Amino acid sequence: MFNFRHFLISSLTLIISIPTWSKTVPYLKSLSKDSVEIRWESTTKTYQLNLSSSEGFFGKFEPEIIYERKRFLKNSIKFFSVKVNNLEAGRTYFYELKTSSETLGVYRFKTITSDQNRFSFILMADAQKGSELTEEIVKKSIMPKAFLNTDQRSLSPINFILFAGDLVHRGFLHSHWESQFFSPLQSILSRTPVIPSIGNHEYNSQLFWKYFYRNSQDNKFHFFDKLTSRFITLSTNRKSRKVDQLDWLKLTLSDAKEKDIKFIFIQYHHPAFSEIWPKGEKKYSKKIESILRNFSKNFDGHLIIMNGHTHAYSRGHDPDQKLTHIISGPLGGKIDYWNKKSRDYKMFQVNSSTPGWSIFDIKPNRITHRYYGYNPKNKETTLLDEYSLSSDSDLPMAPNIISTTVTSQNLVIKLEKKEYVSLEVLVNSGEITKRFYLYGRNDVNGQTRHNDLSSLELKLPHKLTSKSITIKIRGRNKNLDWSQYSETYDIGNQ
Repeated sequence: MFNFRHFLISSLTLIISIPTWSKTVPYLKSLSKDSVEIRWESTTKTYQLNLSSSEGFFGKFEPEIIYERKRFLKNSIKFFSVKVNNLEAGRTYFYELKTSSETLGVYRFKTITSDQNRFSFILMADAQKGSELTEEIVKKSIMPKAFLNTDQRSLSPINFILFAGDLVHRGFLHSHWESQFFSPLQSILSRTPVIPSIGNHEYNSQLFWKYFYRNSQDNKFHFFDKLTSRFITLSTNRKSRKVDQLDWLKLTLSDAKEKDIKFIFIQYHHPAFSEIWPKGEKKYSKKIESILRNFSKNFDGHLIIMNGHTHAYSRGHDPDQKLTHIISGPLGGKIDYWNKKSRDYKMFQVNSSTPGWSIFDIKPNRITHRYYGYNPKNKETTLLDEYSLSSDSDLPMAPNIISTTVTSQNLVIKLEKKEYVSLEVLVNSGEITKRFYLYGRNDVNGQTRHNDLSSLELKLPHKLTSKSITIKIRGRNKNLDWSQYSETYDIGNQ
């Protein structure tokens, strides 16, 4: 006869007796010239941290438990932290997590050089469910290019990683953090701190805040400075879309200007504008961008917005202000492609539906951004985009108009060849003025287009085709500085 009570007890005993395994992956929470904070989690064991360098053994450290999460019928998850001070600047250290009977392996990090006048950081986003691809990009693309490259390490070492949201697919599931983030990114997390902005797929989970911050959500928005750059992290998740964050942003921008900051980087997950996936745009992000655009009018430096959410790389510059827009491109998430709902925006000139990552090389007066796309089929990394911005202003010369021709509704303009990245053409007829922006590269309808900015063809509105027309033009250089307008060129009656 079936004994249900005996069956239930046996089943529960079996469940409880099954070992609950959690891969312990150490990661750096912070790193400076003389200190480090190393964190990890474990469900079964308490590890001791041993630290050494080429000079010899540095010390043994017992971890602090900073969080413990109880689980039904499973071992609780414990978050551990070790903070070490009095380290030497610019030195490589080795550490291992040990018990009396085992070690998890040896990891390494290098403290910041005390007189560092150049550094780099990595930008990535949207790992989500692509754990295999994420791990492949880390091992076969990021590690060789950024960490194992001797020139990169010596000239401009990686100081930190910015992650513009969606680190995992379901932030409330502990298993996703293991399989989709910590395991595939292990080789870089163990040596370089990651500073993430929260994405919608984190679901505002407690796990996200415990992993990367201290004990609460008090750090939803924060900033830090290095050299002449300021790095701001915001939250654009639903519960964070409040006025107090916008007010804080205004004060933080004003403070940066007072401190003579030259480059301001702002990361948050949801873009205000997305050519490839407009559905992902958020009104709150447009409010952020409005604040940034207004601030940039009286700011001599550059502002760089970094987003995720759209699973394709995009980059461009605001037509009027020194405001650069970057959508990171996915580290593993499913690719978004151009479709009938996609749109062309003036603030984006480059698009690429490829997984990948970015590296920024930072100097006191210059930044260089490179985006690397990774092809999973041939396992190759390709430099898909590169540009530099400087804090030094060197206004370009105004364009020189050689000739104009009007045919039907088209205005053809020939210019003396000069190095411009974009042009602004003002066409005037009586009280009517039409403004045109033209770019050296402008990806339209998902197609890459390189334009010759010495030979322009403009389609004029019908109301301008039968009246006296004048034009004037100004050019923009690679540093986003505009020239003065050219002299007014009278085309006459058409």
